[in-house]
Amino acid sequence: MVIKGNDLILFHGETNTPLSRATSCSLEMTNEELEVTSKTSGDFKEFIKGKMEWSVSVDGLVDFDDEDGFEVLNSAMFSGEPIDVAIGVATKDSTTTKPTGLDTSIKYYTGKVKVMSLNLNTGGAGETASYSATLKGDGLLSYDS
Repeated sequence: MVIKGNDLILFHGETNTPLSRATSCSLEMTNEELEVTSKTSGDFKEFIKGKMEWSVSVDGLVDFDDEDGFEVLNSAMFSGEPIDVAIGVATKDSTTTKPTGLDTSIKYYTGKVKVMSLNLNTGGAGETASYSATLKGDGLLSYDS
């Protein structure tokens, strides 16, 4: 099943609440590469997989009164405490089509992150204030279904 970008959402907390006012997010996973080249490798380098790390980048609109959006990230930035996140397809309200929660019948990612950077962008005259944040994976990233 091909998933529309609109339907793939960043959730927070143990209740998997959609991070409100988010406009985009991306998940990056990388493996550390450990070189194991030896005299018997010939003209080519050889590598093995080392530790894995992951991060999430998210952009959104600022609403200081919305406790499920920017304020979640702002609080975590100041406290330094990890927050639970999930990235997956959202269930939707049948009337408004707004996301209501994580659809656990479709594969999704979960883990804990720490907010490593949070940028508040004021925008220009007539524009909406926005933010961008980098969330660094703190331990295991799970891929569930």
